[in-house]
Amino acid sequence: MMTSKLSRASMMAAVSLALGAWGCGDGDGGTDAAVTTDAAGGADAPGPDAGTTEEPTIADLVVASDDFDILEAAILRASPIPGATPTPIAEALDAPGAFTVFAPNDAAFEASGFTLAAIEATPPDTLRGILLYHGLLREVPSSAVTAGAQTTIAQLPIFITTAGGVAINGGNTVTGGANVITTDVEASNGVVHVIDRVLLPPTVEAIARYAGFSTLAGAVASQGLTDDLSGAGPFTVFAPTNEAFTALGTLPTGDALTNVLLYHVIGAAVPSSAIAATPAPLATLASAPYEVGGTAPSLSLLARLDGTTARINGTPVVTADIPAINGVVHVVGEVLLPMNIVDIAEAGGFSTLVTAVGAAAPLSGGGTVAEALSSADARFTVFAPTNAAFTAAFPSGLPSDGAAVRDVLLYHVLASPSPGIVLSTGLPAAATDLPTLLGATLPFAPGSPPTVDGEDIVVTDIVGTNGVVHAVSGVLLPPT
Repeated sequence: MMTSKLSRASMMAAVSLALGAWGCGDGDGGTDAAVTTDAAGGADAPGPDAGTTEEPTIADLVVASDDFDILEAAILRASPIPGATPTPIAEALDAPGAFTVFAPNDAAFEASGFTLAAIEATPPDTLRGILLYHGLLREVPSSAVTAGAQTTIAQLPIFITTAGGVAINGGNTVTGGANVITTDVEASNGVVHVIDRVLLPPTVEAIARYAGFSTLAGAVASQGLTDDLSGAGPFTVFAPTNEAFTALGTLPTGDALTNVLLYHVIGAAVPSSAIAATPAPLATLASAPYEVGGTAPSLSLLARLDGTTARINGTPVVTADIPAINGVVHVVGEVLLPMNIVDIAEAGGFSTLVTAVGAAAPLSGGGTVAEALSSADARFTVFAPTNAAFTAAFPSGLPSDGAAVRDVLLYHVLASPSPGIVLSTGLPAAATDLPTLLGATLPFAPGSPPTVDGEDIVVTDIVGTNGVVHAVSGVLLPPT
């Protein structure tokens, strides 16, 4: 405990800009939330200053209560916000407004490893981020509680549950979560609910734990990926729900599980607004089971906008743009598995190409085109025409001759094993004839964009488990 309390006057002098610095307004874009009453004990709730009938501000409550010494110290150390003076977070707690503060008491700070000494050793910017994560820009009494994700002043989500008492971010059994132990400590500028742990702003890894994606969180922990996904990033994580894992059935183990988990992670921030109607590959942290030029390329997720629905490998994103301090999380309803070339065609919306593969006559050596392009042992480069390309080439529909369809398809696939897999970085620097599975060579020309047989390569490097797909603007017709 602090040896002496700051007077209200000194805190106010050190302590109307903070909530303004937090972001003044009618709301922060989230859904209104509150907490229900949990009858456990909590902080002293001081009355108005002596000699006045005014209701205390949130700052008054913090200063007057012996239960908030560490919170007071954290507020003072976290100020000033750059460009504002002298200590605007503290000042904000005394300013007019309608705010909600989830206030950790001293026991909560200590249970979370924040003694007074630890507070003084924590960088002010770090403390500021933590404190802003404890507030809402609206007053939410316990009578207005709703479960679900809510947006804090820090523009990061908290996740409230109400079954068996109110918990935030999974409750105090989850690192970074807390239980509400006292509700509705009224102030003139809002309401305080006392919590029993300090809330820690979420990383992309913590979002899984806070939001209750326990299967994903457990798998990440089991493979030793927690620290990696808690790093600086930025990362984008496509997070499967518990139900998605249940529907999958048996999870892989060992390195295979690690690669599946990393297949859900992009080493960059990808907001949903960046997903367009044209299929686009996203390079994951998972490695392909082969090398190109001595290095295993990153397996691709395939993102595309289907109407207004963002799809990843054909799977809809059910909740988009959950922010974290080191990236963004999108929730998906299926576990995403690395794709082979046929899977890529299906997931990328190349539906006419998929139809053509099914309509093709068998290969001369036996088996179907689909079987060949799905083979785990294959190493192919495929130039995939878009649906519009097929419509332009065959306005009356695909040829009825299965052998002709087969030959057209084989002309789009580079011969294996040579040249095999050709990424965009490995495309020739000069005009070159590339050998195909049909036996005829395919003219390639560099440029912006490069072309094959005169058709633009419009999307490059959709990397699958058995090769790479480049989308082209036209159907490539073999020489007669």
